[in-house]
Amino acid sequence: MESLSWGTSAFQLAVLVFLNIKSTVVLFENKGF
Repeated sequence: MESLSWGTSAFQLAVLVFLNIKSTVVLFENKGF
């Protein structure tokens, strides 16, 4: 059970990082860089 929750946390962390990178890329594209 603990390994399952750890895997879920890692997955959520990966999603958060992905969304942060995606929003940063969109921000730069909107600025014209």
